[in-house]
Amino acid sequence: MRIFTTKTFDKLFQKLDIKIQKKAADIPPDKTVQDFLDEFEQKYQMSSDEFYELYEKGQTEDTPDLNDWALFCSLKLTLEEKAEDSSKVTFKPQKIEKMYA
Repeated sequence: MRIFTTKTFDKLFQKLDIKIQKKAADIPPDKTVQDFLDEFEQKYQMSSDEFYELYEKGQTEDTPDLNDWALFCSLKLTLEEKAEDSSKVTFKPQKIEKMYA
């Protein structure tokens, strides 16, 4: 199982946040966290739950794309803990920051 410290998670999240901000002009304002997960699932022909279980066990490759997918999986879990529906939350950095405040 991979254990992320808050510092490590913050660094990974910051990298993802920077990538999203760079692509922000291309992201439709109504694109949700679940939409991102759906894209990864289609690309890799695997459910996010199945992928994240393998990722947590260290049984996936260490690629930027898979690390991004893992971050979106983690984000979905965080949303669920806060009783938020990932299919209704758009991925905008300012909204995400509020969740971790």
